[in-house]
Amino acid sequence: MASYDDLLKQYRKLAKRADQRLVRLEAYGVTKPAMLDWAYKKAMHDIKLYGGKEATRFNIKPPAREAELKRKISAIENFLSMDTSTKAGIRNIEKKRVASVNKSLNTDFSVKEWEHLHNSGIYSKLIEKYGFYSATEALGTIDKNADEIEQMMKEAKEQNISLSEVMASEKPAKYDAILSETIESILTKEGLKISDLK
Repeated sequence: MASYDDLLKQYRKLAKRADQRLVRLEAYGVTKPAMLDWAYKKAMHDIKLYGGKEATRFNIKPPAREAELKRKISAIENFLSMDTSTKAGIRNIEKKRVASVNKSLNTDFSVKEWEHLHNSGIYSKLIEKYGFYSATEALGTIDKNADEIEQMMKEAKEQNISLSEVMASEKPAKYDAILSETIESILTKEGLKISDLK
């Protein structure tokens, strides 16, 4: 059975490794909404549990009691064993997640596009209004057909007809509202309105 001093050495070594990993995750941007931050959140929870609400790292004054030190070592080992405690692990899971979405919804998002989508306010509003599958499938359709949609917008402007009329004739009806709202949001960011295309 390990002595307190042996546990303390193990704790210091593991805590240093875990803290370095936390720094790399923060530099990578794991605290952004779109990132997979399960390990990071769990680590922050455990750090505050053992070190107080001001603590931000594992490697602080170790507990004086052996049982508590063992629990803290266990929490650190748990963090270090999680796939999402490394940048590579996060990237791997994100690739699998995007591949799964692409397969099930017949979309073609890249990991970067998926991250950008999740960071946009438009996506969360669309999910709230239409649900995950409808919003994601419609945005996938937009993504796959970006050139075609741009051409439709150009034609609508040239023919002086509304964009929604063009979309209704070109796209399945269930996408009309989502496409209109998304395109309107994009135009708004550019300082334009759909009425500018009429």
